[in-house]
Amino acid sequence: MKIGRHFASFSEAIRVGAKLRPRQCFNALSKDSQNATCAQGAGLEAIVGDGFERIDRDDLRELLETQGWFEYLSQPPSVSPCGCVFDADTLANEFGSPIYKSCLWMAVVHLNNIHRWTRERIADWLYAEEEKLGFVTIDTEASKPEMIAEPSTSEVTVQFAALNK
Repeated sequence: MKIGRHFASFSEAIRVGAKLRPRQCFNALSKDSQNATCAQGAGLEAIVGDGFERIDRDDLRELLETQGWFEYLSQPPSVSPCGCVFDADTLANEFGSPIYKSCLWMAVVHLNNIHRWTRERIADWLYAEEEKLGFVTIDTEASKPEMIAEPSTSEVTVQFAALNK
């Protein structure tokens, strides 16, 4: 699987992907006719680009492992963000299959499809979960060193004069 872009976290990929298609869809990764993606679809499109809709289960796992996210996205949420019970039976009923388990990946689907949270709100919630799990994301603006202004000529002259007293 070709990865077009690497991200520090899946929450970051969701944010970028949400900007690629302005509308949100539900119960599908994307709907081309509406120029829309769900939260997972937004993140996947940001990473993979064209063809993200055709990712099968094995490719998805490989993609998440390559990005280093599979381990934490398969963890259960620290608390339910919506008050729902995230157990295997509930998720199996929602998604029609007993293979789903309580994990951050499925919580993203649940929040998108059931509660219709915006992709940005889901990304905010997921970011908080990533932080709780110790999956540190990098804020490039905050991590830039503070620029120290060069002293003016008059300041240097004053400092030099003070040293020579």
